[in-house]
Amino acid sequence: MIWGKVLLTAICLALWLFWTGDVTAASPSEDSILILYEGETRFGDRFPIVDALDEYIGHFDSRAERLQRSLWKPGDLSGYRTVFYLGTEKAVLPLELLAEMEKVPCLVWIEQNIDQYALRQKWAGFKDEGNRYQFEYLEYKDKRLPYYRSIPLYCAYSPVGAGILALANDLRQAVPYIWRMDNLWYLGRIDFNPPINLIFSDLLHDILNVEHRQSRQVLLRIEDVSPLTPPGKLSAIIDVVSEQRVPYTVGVIPATMVKGKLITLEDTPDLVRVLSQVEATGGSVIQHGYIHENEYSPKSDEGFEFWNARDDSPVPGDEAHFTRLRIESGLKIFANTGIYPVAFEPPHYSMSLKGYQELSKHFTLEQKESL
Repeated sequence: MIWGKVLLTAICLALWLFWTGDVTAASPSEDSILILYEGETRFGDRFPIVDALDEYIGHFDSRAERLQRSLWKPGDLSGYRTVFYLGTEKAVLPLELLAEMEKVPCLVWIEQNIDQYALRQKWAGFKDEGNRYQFEYLEYKDKRLPYYRSIPLYCAYSPVGAGILALANDLRQAVPYIWRMDNLWYLGRIDFNPPINLIFSDLLHDILNVEHRQSRQVLLRIEDVSPLTPPGKLSAIIDVVSEQRVPYTVGVIPATMVKGKLITLEDTPDLVRVLSQVEATGGSVIQHGYIHENEYSPKSDEGFEFWNARDDSPVPGDEAHFTRLRIESGLKIFANTGIYPVAFEPPHYSMSLKGYQELSKHFTLEQKESL
């Protein structure tokens, strides 16, 4: 498990090094942004896709307003410089809305319903094939980025005269994945996992016309180290990253359950000796929960801990006591082994507001999910 996590982190790191409520604004400013969406999440999913898009836009010191498309009224797009349309669901768009869209200086169209806009524009050569699967990789800026065959891309062939920015390849043919035509940028899918999020992050600089100073600073995280982790394998990884002078952290689960028995770092002196060298080699230890599981996802080292994953809700009962008990139990194990974590990383980055309030009494730093 640890090698898989490290490999995934390393792949994301390598790719990144190649690249440098519904409310509308009453009077949007000249450079204002609107997210016009069919649904806040993709159908059948719980991931807050609108929130994630808003956060990515926020990286550019921009604030986006939101409007569910079903609540649109004539004139609602007036004054916006950039409109992101999230067509994650099939819908029939009003002709008046399509007319407003063509007047937006920068229109970013994502996934479905583009055929209706194309018909209005009378684009020659446009073809809508809907969702397609089995793509092996994406091509962007002369790079091939591995893709997941089971995840669909919405395939809308670019019209004559469009500039193709990215392709999706299934080993038989390459089809347009991102293209630009007049005021419109088209993306066949948006999500916030590699490789799509890496491409989208880079593309946003052009869409929003913002140039950031290039930075190649990175922090490598070695994840899910637990009392079951082979000390020799962890030591070998640390040797490599420290030799290359790569800043790194180690997310450590201080205890784990094995056949109903609690195993802690105190039971693994060889692993403790390796962890004691982390700080001396330029790294930092992060407390990654206590046992990385709870009764709602009872798989030690892999489950949620401070979140009810079964019902997608906070842990019921006295949440503050539950959180405090597990944080302090983990800290006690660390103290007994002479290891002192500098931050806390909730398993699967999931914890409620009450949990974070309790966490803030013990840590001033929290490791958040990042690229």
